[in-house]
Amino acid sequence: MAIWILKAAIQKTISFLPFRHNINFFFQKYITKGVRLTDALFSSKLHHCQQHFTAHTVHGNKKPSFASLEIGTGWFPIVPIGLYLCGAEKIYSADIKSVLNKERLMETINKFIEYHNNGSLVKFLPAYQSDKINNISALLVENKNLNELLAQLNIELLIGDITKIDIQQLPKIDLINSNNTFEHIPPQVINAILQYFHKIIIADGVMSHFIDMSDHFAHLDKSISAYNFLKFSKTQWKLIDNSIQPQNRLRICDYTTLLKNAQFKVVFEEPLIDSAITIDKVNLNRDFKHNYTNDCLSATHVLLVAKTK
Repeated sequence: MAIWILKAAIQKTISFLPFRHNINFFFQKYITKGVRLTDALFSSKLHHCQQHFTAHTVHGNKKPSFASLEIGTGWFPIVPIGLYLCGAEKIYSADIKSVLNKERLMETINKFIEYHNNGSLVKFLPAYQSDKINNISALLVENKNLNELLAQLNIELLIGDITKIDIQQLPKIDLINSNNTFEHIPPQVINAILQYFHKIIIADGVMSHFIDMSDHFAHLDKSISAYNFLKFSKTQWKLIDNSIQPQNRLRICDYTTLLKNAQFKVVFEEPLIDSAITIDKVNLNRDFKHNYTNDCLSATHVLLVAKTK
């Protein structure tokens, strides 16, 4: 049995179980080894952090002190801490369910200190304020809970449906960002989220979203391409997909349309192609073959920067 099919079957089964998120964490940590703060993961997230900060300084209002909102906190708060080091005065990080804990926060802080000490951090975040490293170092010996520690980094977690949070509780946001998040959200929910973002972002603010549009099963199983999931019909994919780590299969043009419908205009677009084969070699399902151009289908990743119209 192919590795990706086995993983899909396991995740599908887990999605029907009580405490499915806890079980999935165990599965990812000990079986697929997906919950590890490797140098590759840390470097990748630092790169995204710099992309978002550049969006703020090039396409946004360039405020040295700014408020940001991240959607999709994930296991390690790398981007929020990176933005703190770059001058963010208030950082919100939203997730439908929190998977961050004190242990993983400390692991993240230690990795920042390591990269600072060996001179690597400045290569990824040229604008980071080195004096703030002392601030995050001090947290390692603080006897405080997770939220108290995050507050000292100007970070506040928002847990649950972001669109249900009272707008009056948030300041106007200068920078909204996400990393490998939108591909897991149904299009109708993305639309609601973008409508909400339009209400909280300031007039000269900016959004920066990095989206992984590749088949995530290909991350583990190198025998399939990044386009593997485009072979299946909607009905077939519904049977394969799961609620633990769903994949919406949206393409770059779908995301730009969603942004346009929410009254955002794309001011910068950087598509990437990371696949062992070209899209014309893929046996596409007719839903994709007849409704998309090859250019739209080919991009496996994209950085989209947008502003309000």
